[in-house]
Amino acid sequence: MDDANKYSAYFATAKYFKHAYVIGKFEYHYAQDKSDMVDFNQGQASEWELTTGTMRSIFHLYPYAKISAFSPNGTYYGINNTDYSWTVGARISF
Repeated sequence: MDDANKYSAYFATAKYFKHAYVIGKFEYHYAQDKSDMVDFNQGQASEWELTTGTMRSIFHLYPYAKISAFSPNGTYYGINNTDYSWTVGARISF
């Protein structure tokens, strides 16, 4: 069982254009372990996201692309390297 106090805070901003949008988000994670395991379920990390998409539908689909980076400050839940990821998807609307 995970016996840690977990906290997070984030800041996001968005810019909308005529047919597109851009969203940026920064999230800070903090965990403090209350168990007897040394340095496992604790640490600090930063998460960055950048999303862009269209507000004009293509056959009722609104495509978007998102890239993110999860960067632990030291060790966070056993992770000590920056993890990069990307997503391409679409929202549907009728």
